[in-house]
Order: sequence, then C-alpha cells, then structure tokens
Amino acid sequence: MGIYEALDHLIDRIEAITPKTDIYHHFVCIKDAQGNTLSLESRSNQNRLFDISFNTLAQDDGQAGISGRKRIELSLRIRYDIGGDRGLLERMIAEDSSSLINTLKQPDYDFSITGIVSLIPGQATTQEIQNDPSQVGYLLVLPFTLLYLED
Repeated sequence: MGIYEALDHLIDRIEAITPKTDIYHHFVCIKDAQGNTLSLESRSNQNRLFDISFNTLAQDDGQAGISGRKRIELSLRIRYDIGGDRGLLERMIAEDSSSLINTLKQPDYDFSITGIVSLIPGQATTQEIQNDPSQVGYLLVLPFTLLYLED
C-alpha cells in the first residue's frame, strides 16, 4: 500500500463515473504512470480528459513520526473543450464537480490495499487555457488533501 496504489484506486473511481450531461464523453486519465503522454494543456477538442497533479510532496501526519501516515496535497484537473455554448459548459462542469467530490469522498477506500485513510476535497475552480488563438479550453481544478499510509 502507498501513494501508487492510492492514486490508481482514485483514478479507477473517477473513470467509473457516468456523467449526467454528455454521457458519451467519460472521464479518461492521461497521466496514469503507464508511459509518456501529452499534457492536458497541449490537447484540444477533448472533454473530460484528466490528470492528478502533485501540489506538494508527502509529509508526516503521525504523532512524532510513530505512524506511517502521510499527508499530500493533490489536484484533480479535468479538461473541457466546448465551443459556443458557455451555459452548457458551466452546467456540465458544475455537475461534474459535484459528482467528483461525491466519488472521491466515498468511504470505501479499500484500506488494506490502497492505504487511504481519508480524502478532504477543497474548493473547485475553473481556468481558461488557450492552445492557439482560435481554440479555448477550460480546466476544472479540484484540489484535495489525501491522508494515506505508506509501508
């Protein structure tokens, strides 16, 4: 158990979500430690591609270093490219944000395999990204704190 298994577990959970709007574009992880890939920012015409990025590295979260519990700050980043209909985009992102928070907070973390103790989501935000002058994409960014055991 440890960070590798914990992230694999979270990726599997996210990829299993069936979106409420635009059900034909599911969540697909592009940075899953299975080989080199392009960044979210360099892709275009894609909906719901995601990665999990490290905001900090692990720090001890136990009492005087007695436990192996760690705390790490991560961000789930999801790309959206929807031309023209900003209202549809905003509604879809709001629905997805809610579904993602619910999915990440579900208590069945399979502790004996993943080592996940708890997950604390932060405030989701969006940001605009632009590959070239004619293409605008958006990132939904959901920061979270992961508490886990590393053996």
